[in-house]
Amino acid sequence: MTLAGLSAGRLRGSDWRQLARDDLAALFEPEVVEFLPSSFHGLTTEISQREFLTNLSQQAEVVALFETSGLGVGLVILSHTEPDSSERHLGYLLARRVWGQGLATELIAALQEMYRGTDVTFCGGVMPVSYTHLTLPTIYSV
Repeated sequence: MTLAGLSAGRLRGSDWRQLARDDLAALFEPEVVEFLPSSFHGLTTEISQREFLTNLSQQAEVVALFETSGLGVGLVILSHTEPDSSERHLGYLLARRVWGQGLATELIAALQEMYRGTDVTFCGGVMPVSYTHLTLPTIYSV
């Protein structure tokens, strides 16, 4: 089973090499990769971004996410936790311009449907949020 044929509501999975230069730049903006591993950081040229994804593709399945308009807006990365394991690490990133539109929810729902009935188990997570970036309301007790 491959992610290349992924259909997730308003998103379609396809070969990441089809991403345009501007789409790649949006996916590697500092705000987008802030909480990803450091290997995602500082990739500011199209050459470095494509080289990184080429290398990553040797270790994991990497698929670009395109809106129905053809605009590239994300990446999905699936890798094995251990050789011959049914557990898969799931990672994804979306361009800032599409944050807050429910695309991650559509993506996860499509992945659940795609792998339903298989022995694949997804695991994933993000690095802890730096609480200095959060603005929380004051909570009072009575």
